[in-house]
Amino acid sequence: MTVTMTAKIIVKKLFRYLIGLWLCCYLVSTVQGNPIVADDSELQKIQDMTYMLTSDHSVDTQGLPDFIKSAEWKIYEGVNSSVIPSGSTLWLKFQVESGSEINDPWLLVLRLATIQRTRLFTRNLDDNETWSSQPIGLNYPFKERYQHSRHIAFPFDVKPNKTYEVILELTATNLVLTPLMLIKEKEFNDGNTIDLLAMGLVAGALTVMLLYNLGVLSVLREKTYLYYCIFVLSSLLYVLFLTGIAQLFIWPNHEYLINHGTYLFAAITFLTATIFFRQFLDLRSYGGWQLTLNNIVIIGWATTILLILFYENSFTAALTGLNAIVTTITGIVISTYLALQRNRLAVIYLVSWIFLMWGTFVFILMIRGVVEYNVVTAYSQMLGMVVELVLLSYALAYRINLDREQANIAQEEALVLAKRVSTERRRRIVAQEETLSLQRNINEKLEKQVDLRTKQLEEAMEKLEVANSDLTKLSLTDQLSQVYNRRGFDEAIANECSRARRERQNLAMVIVDIDHFKNINDTYGHTVGDTCIREIAKLLKNVVQRSTDLVARYGGEEFAYLLPNTNLDDACSVAEKARREVENLVINTEGVTFKVTASFGVASWIPEHDDDFKLLIKASDNALYQAKENGRNQVQSRERSDLS
Repeated sequence: MTVTMTAKIIVKKLFRYLIGLWLCCYLVSTVQGNPIVADDSELQKIQDMTYMLTSDHSVDTQGLPDFIKSAEWKIYEGVNSSVIPSGSTLWLKFQVESGSEINDPWLLVLRLATIQRTRLFTRNLDDNETWSSQPIGLNYPFKERYQHSRHIAFPFDVKPNKTYEVILELTATNLVLTPLMLIKEKEFNDGNTIDLLAMGLVAGALTVMLLYNLGVLSVLREKTYLYYCIFVLSSLLYVLFLTGIAQLFIWPNHEYLINHGTYLFAAITFLTATIFFRQFLDLRSYGGWQLTLNNIVIIGWATTILLILFYENSFTAALTGLNAIVTTITGIVISTYLALQRNRLAVIYLVSWIFLMWGTFVFILMIRGVVEYNVVTAYSQMLGMVVELVLLSYALAYRINLDREQANIAQEEALVLAKRVSTERRRRIVAQEETLSLQRNINEKLEKQVDLRTKQLEEAMEKLEVANSDLTKLSLTDQLSQVYNRRGFDEAIANECSRARRERQNLAMVIVDIDHFKNINDTYGHTVGDTCIREIAKLLKNVVQRSTDLVARYGGEEFAYLLPNTNLDDACSVAEKARREVENLVINTEGVTFKVTASFGVASWIPEHDDDFKLLIKASDNALYQAKENGRNQVQSRERSDLS
């Protein structure tokens, strides 16, 4: 079994285990009861859940707004997440029936820290007693919250054997998540302790990794660590915004970041992750489709960030989720391919990326309401992010160890080589002392061998130069006519144009077209046509005598002269001589005898720019066209002024 096959089997098994882990986590994330949780021993019934969306009136009156009383409510289906359109308010209404015993204070809790505004309205249906809370949320002072919690909680004054109607007003720029929870005050306080501990562990882990890798960066000064530190920093900021810590404690008065920070830093986190992925696995060295996919993902996130900054709405929220899924799939595909190429770093990255994919996928499903809200789904992305960053930090350390091992191996090899050199040197000294005369003979033989090898090398280099020259000449020669081909002509005219401009000399060009050549091919066949091409090429080549003059096959039945240091009159003389030679040429081949004529277009002037040869070609071609229009078998010329 080859190493490649072994690597493929390992990757396949790894995929099975990870997919199994993801399925287990997904099944766990879907297990939850009703969207409103209560203790049945004290709150016996929660029923008639309805909701509606209204325009955001931002009503700050003490009581319930009048337009709500006559509004049409829709049945709540139990979906525990909603995307609230910009400028709208979500209203939830339900009834709660209390039991015969109420032993502890109760709270109505909404476990989401990124709500801009929320209010609670309650009415005792038995006594018609009403109560409304003050508005709280990110747009209101933190000190007004219950127990100064990052989650939103309202005291719920429950009396035994009563029925309550509850209406909750929710406004958020981006997203609102339920469930609502009716829980005891003690359970809420205990949950806050656990929540703060979890947030502290996540933020602390990210901060420690950031500081550690900043230290490594200051020592090694490698770009990979710089990109990783930026990635960890953006991840930390995203977690702080997602949990509401940043809005409450870091930027409590920054309206734009409060409204847009969560999606903005989510996009920045994925962008920096993609850039780090590019640097960490050195995708530029691979190129191809891997680099193309990475570029597409980077462009997608950059576009998303711009949209969030200048055009943030529900569309950008959907685009952020879509880009997140595309990014995770792209990372899996590329790292899997590189892992199969026996890239150890890609294997580690693949494992870490799968953890982040799991967390992000479950989190997005929770946001979109596909799976229920619980501890696993709420913290899935943060958990996947921490595991991913820990594994990547390990991968960076592994990379350092790998480089160190390679350096140690190189040092050991250098030491062994030094010992061999030292031993050989001692042997040579002993041999020199014992057999001085023999050493001189050996040196003489060695010198002769060096001379011989040097001569052989020089001969080989000369042969190589000749072969290269022949190959270059062959690549610039038309195989049929044995004159320069179009490529050779294009290179020559560009070089001659630059030289003529520098030396202030005329440069002439003549385009030759065989008259009615198509009729020759159609009448006598392509073999006779090829013979005609060869004969005319030979004739045109014999017309010019200077070594600097050049004849090339310009097209199918077209040839071209390049005549350096030749004015228009002299170039026309050369063209006229060639025309007469062609006119007098008799072609006898394949049992047929015929004569041909040719038309000539001439142009010549002193170039003013290095690319003046383009105008020279155009002028020659215009002159050739005029020769054809005037009846063929003639010479026409053009000057630079004729082009204006």
